[in-house]
Amino acid sequence: MGTPHLKFEDKFIPEPNGGCWLWLGPLRNGRGRHRRKAAHRYSWEKYRGKIPEGLCVLHKCDIGSCVNPNHLFLGTILDNIRDMDNKGRRRWHIGKKSPETIVRGELRAHVKLTTANVLEIKRMLNEGLTPSEIAPKYNVSSAAIRFIKIGRNWAHVGYNEQEE
Repeated sequence: MGTPHLKFEDKFIPEPNGGCWLWLGPLRNGRGRHRRKAAHRYSWEKYRGKIPEGLCVLHKCDIGSCVNPNHLFLGTILDNIRDMDNKGRRRWHIGKKSPETIVRGELRAHVKLTTANVLEIKRMLNEGLTPSEIAPKYNVSSAAIRFIKIGRNWAHVGYNEQEE
């Protein structure tokens, strides 16, 4: 027999210091999931009512797994982007953010390469090796190497042959 479905209230635990209700159920991209819906959106609807068409549910506390309706607010997609920019959470920044505020390279979570690796990869590409030849050495896909080659990834790491 399958596991009984838990009520929404049984899937989070109040965090005593900040007041967040931390989601204990399934997560996707750091956000809770409940009944095929984002848990923070479910929480908003349960405690605050229907979410108007086209609006997002944003976190005041900036904790993606928090479902405390007092930590949530409604906003447009643009509001969400501005909120991410103000909190320095967006992967890339448009507008006033300085390059120093962008988390890049090995400072990001779950990266396989280091700056030194990327410099070596760029050198090998410059020497004519193909992404398919380089990728196995670093246990990454050839697409990852192609993204380095075209500047989609690791564009902030420069290679200057004169430095050798």
